[in-house]
Amino acid sequence: MALDNVTFSVGRGEKIVVIGPSGAGKSTLFRCINALEEIDSGKIIIDDVTLDSTHRDIAKVRADVGFVFQHFHLFPHLTVLGNITLAQTVVRKKSQEESTETARILLNRFGLLDKEQSYPSELSGGQCQRAAICRAMALNPKILLFDEATSALDPEMMSEVVDVMNLLAREGITLMIVTHELGVAREVADRVIFMDDGRIEAIGTVEEILVSPENERVKTFLAKVLA
Repeated sequence: MALDNVTFSVGRGEKIVVIGPSGAGKSTLFRCINALEEIDSGKIIIDDVTLDSTHRDIAKVRADVGFVFQHFHLFPHLTVLGNITLAQTVVRKKSQEESTETARILLNRFGLLDKEQSYPSELSGGQCQRAAICRAMALNPKILLFDEATSALDPEMMSEVVDVMNLLAREGITLMIVTHELGVAREVADRVIFMDDGRIEAIGTVEEILVSPENERVKTFLAKVLA
């Protein structure tokens, strides 16, 4: 069982950071929230949409939950503009003209307008990740999931993406972030979830989890990470 009795709630506009050792179930949790992983029992509720083992509302959930992957997952044969307009035309059924307008607004907002005709191979890692964020944002999601979105980046590029996360947070976007970078958690999180062995071991503020934890498993994890 990849996840075991995982129960929590997220408020609209809240920033949740999920940490824990490799294999703890963090990415599996996110894949379940975005309906990329089938769930055997339990349910996920996003506003009035329920996702359970019947998989009835997968399309609706995927439209409402944006996913930013560790390795970008941009289509290499499409330009930056093409990557951002594709999902809008397929998922939201928007016209090419409307999709292009939305894409350019986002590219300008995240400093990539001059790269709209570039291919992913022509971009830096930070630029690719910002393009992936634009693609997710183009669908106007209710929740944005970042799965290790900074782990493949050098410190300068990671700072770029963290800046974008903070921008989104200030605009009230609901964010959930899996990361091994505790600095990201300290800078962005309203609450931190610590997972281990498919379970949630602790939930609390940055102070409660990262600064003065009471949970012994969290203490052990932090001692190894910060050593």
